[in-house]
Amino acid sequence: MPLTAWGVDDWPAQNECNPTPSIFDRLPFTFPFYPAGQPAVSVPCGFTTGVLPVALQIVGRHHADTLVLQAAAALEKIAGLDVSLA
Repeated sequence: MPLTAWGVDDWPAQNECNPTPSIFDRLPFTFPFYPAGQPAVSVPCGFTTGVLPVALQIVGRHHADTLVLQAAAALEKIAGLDVSLA
């Protein structure tokens, strides 16, 4: 998403100055990759001044899952984030 997190009952009215009447209008950076077979991952990378979480989306070429996961792991290591599944 090209904007910060919002409350459960407080959906954003617009996204980069464009109206967002439906859920699909709020997902322009996630939906296109799945049908194309491009792997994508969202990696936590910090917080806003209002203490809302911020993440970076990493997208790879067709079937480059391993590369995307390696990039995500590298970002987590550099940023000192521990988001392991352990």
